[in-house]
Amino acid sequence: MSEQLDKLKRLVLQAKDLNEPFNYFFDLIEDKKITNIKGHQVIENLDGHGELLMILDVIKDQLLKHLGLNIKPFMPLFFEIPEYHFIHGACSCKELFIPITAIYFSDVKTGMFAAVKNKKTELFRFALMQVSEVKNKNLH
Repeated sequence: MSEQLDKLKRLVLQAKDLNEPFNYFFDLIEDKKITNIKGHQVIENLDGHGELLMILDVIKDQLLKHLGLNIKPFMPLFFEIPEYHFIHGACSCKELFIPITAIYFSDVKTGMFAAVKNKKTELFRFALMQVSEVKNKNLH
């Protein structure tokens, strides 16, 4: 299975056509190749999962910026496979009829999400970055 998730990661990072990684992801889901991986588990404590909260913030920011949608996600259902640094799932929002789907690789801090507005699927790639604060350092 690692070769299939490695391929998905490469597609998420490099694909010029963002349909390609999502189509591959949904093929893996349909064939139950992701959900049957040992260690595949529901993320039960969303508030305790900082990276997932950042992903949801990115989704909100990008939908506002690019589609003019000010959303409030609800009913999030996300899964992770810690061994492969992989998170996937979906959340609903009242502004969109079809749930938003997201995939993310924490080791490369890169993911994608899909949102359907007016019967048109919009695909986004994103990268998370953490900035740490330097305190009491003399930089002279």
